Amino acid sequence: MTELTTLDNKYSDSTTEKKSSQTTAETTSQTEAMSTLPVFTSMTSSTHASSTETTAGSSSTSSQSSPTVNVSTTIIATTPPVITTAPLATTSLSTTSEVPLLTTTRTTPPAVTTAQSTTPACVGSRVVDIRLEAVPSTVISVSWSVKNPVPQMEYTVKLSYNSSTIQKVTTERKMEYTNVLPAVTYTLIIEYPFCGKRENATMNITTVAKIYESYTRIPGEEFVPEFKNQSSTEFKKFVARFINEVEENLPPEYRELINANKMRVVVKEIRKGSVIVDFDLVTSVTVDLTTSNIQANVISALNKSALGIDLNQTAVTEADACKRDPICSENAQCVTVGPTYTCHCNPNFIDKNPQVPGTDCQRSTTDPCEGSCSSLAQCIATPPSGHQCQCYKGLIDENPSNPGKICKDPVGCFSEGTDLCSSRNTCLKSKSVCSLGNVFKSTVELKSWVFAPALYDPTSDDWLYLSLNFTLTVVKSMRDLLSDDTFDLSIVGFKKGSIVVRLVCGFSGDKAEEETTLQTALQDAVHKNLDNSAVVTVEKIAGLEEGLSQGWRVATIVLGVLLGFVLLVIIVIALTFILRRRTNNSYQVQIGKRNGDLVPTGANGLYNYNYA
Repeated sequence: MTELTTLDNKYSDSTTEKKSSQTTAETTSQTEAMSTLPVFTSMTSSTHASSTETTAGSSSTSSQSSPTVNVSTTIIATTPPVITTAPLATTSLSTTSEVPLLTTTRTTPPAVTTAQSTTPACVGSRVVDIRLEAVPSTVISVSWSVKNPVPQMEYTVKLSYNSSTIQKVTTERKMEYTNVLPAVTYTLIIEYPFCGKRENATMNITTVAKIYESYTRIPGEEFVPEFKNQSSTEFKKFVARFINEVEENLPPEYRELINANKMRVVVKEIRKGSVIVDFDLVTSVTVDLTTSNIQANVISALNKSALGIDLNQTAVTEADACKRDPICSENAQCVTVGPTYTCHCNPNFIDKNPQVPGTDCQRSTTDPCEGSCSSLAQCIATPPSGHQCQCYKGLIDENPSNPGKICKDPVGCFSEGTDLCSSRNTCLKSKSVCSLGNVFKSTVELKSWVFAPALYDPTSDDWLYLSLNFTLTVVKSMRDLLSDDTFDLSIVGFKKGSIVVRLVCGFSGDKAEEETTLQTALQDAVHKNLDNSAVVTVEKIAGLEEGLSQGWRVATIVLGVLLGFVLLVIIVIALTFILRRRTNNSYQVQIGKRNGDLVPTGANGLYNYNYA
């Protein structure tokens, strides 16, 4: 039997303001919003720093709350959305994000109109979902999903009940608490750093149990009005005495279960008449005791006690757990199983968290396009009741007359060759990186990241933000690792599986790095800052300078050949002309004047040649 839970995640943030100030008429100062850009990363290693643990003791009251789904998000800043790495499952979020802003002051000349610039706000790591992994009556095991995870981030996890709190610190995105009490609603709080402040995610978890509903009348006890107030001293004193009397007279095996936190007595209410006590005997679901055994032993303990009960007005029965605010999804049914219950998702709903059945039920949707769409397309509804395939935005539909069947990724040419710097290759839009002396193409597979179709579209906020954060993170780290400030990269695009980043990178200078050396450095940079399970490939390609020099060499050769051919033609024509004249033994003699006298002029100047 698994434990059923109440989920209620809350995120607390605050808002910030940007202020601008002005000086005298000679200068105008303006405050501009600047943002820090943390990186997209993945959690990997774990450490536990244990703090003082307080075991939550027994209480006279218990509460079960129904699940609350209350989602509201308020973000104050100009902040494009960030990639969703995982969908909400069983938690509800309430987020108001405070965007910390760095400010700089720019002084402009007099009479110059100032202009405001808007820059992206801080993109921090945030817990977006808390998931129950296993919840028997005495154990609470949870994990959580994070958007933009940061390696080695410390999470402070607190489990509270009444005034008791157990606190632990971990770098793993999971936590387990043992020795908890059955039928108790605990509050789980996960605290973590976010953009220079502390943020938390909260979840209420009610442990499952077998509940035996009981009551007894105590004729000799006088009812006082304070018994109606469970916070009053009189109520607490009576409850403590009642529980002690019952537990002291239970069999030894029952007291052992109580000491092991697997059984407890919980007083729910004190009613008038003389005094009627409504209480539960609660056990862990693993306790193997029959209802008849519990009935006999509880009534016997009451009868042996000094309470002076009325046996004719004493009873112990199995509680109808489904009437005790069962923690089932609104799309699930509660099914009574003896003194406890379980939840089952309704027909046509899928249980997304089978470890804790029936707490996260989502509607099952069949593919109305019957699988006829391309893997790069989605099936969308067309009014009034039709459906059709449509390539994801950013992709090319090669057969628009039959949409969504043949979709092509425009940057698929990335893998078709190594001539990415060629003017004929349209994969790489900006070829500035190609002007570097050493140029490589690379793929980085972020295995722990989740792909979103928006990453096909270079104009989407998801594409722009991931590209920007990846570039800033990797370039900074690579420059440190290579001790070369000229290192740069350009994103070509993203591919599904989990997320495959396709890029061109390089650095200037005479130093030539081997592919394996650069691959090792790039892998270290990605493992350290983004995803320690990432797979990196690197391949040398021809840079723009090399391509241009080769082009000029080809052009020079072609031009040389053409000029040589023209010169050869001229020489051939000249020789032909001379040989023809020699063969005919004739020249045309022209008469010219020289110093007023008539003189013969010929093809060879002022001389006249005669042939015999």
